[in-house]
Amino acid sequence: MSRKNGDAAAQRGAESAALAGAAIALWASPAVALWAAPARGWWAPYLLWLLLIGATAWLAHRRRHDD
Repeated sequence: MSRKNGDAAAQRGAESAALAGAAIALWASPAVALWAAPARGWWAPYLLWLLLIGATAWLAHRRRHDD
């Protein structure tokens, strides 16, 4: 494995960890009160899931082009 591939793999791992950390912070912390309030509407959790799925798909798409 060349140094360039190792750096890219480390960056991909860091991006995945950051995305997982953001998801945990949004769904398993006191931050839930920000988006789960009745005033936000029934669609707020679905919007967050859509954003998470979109970010995950974007990272996967980038990985396929880097390999």
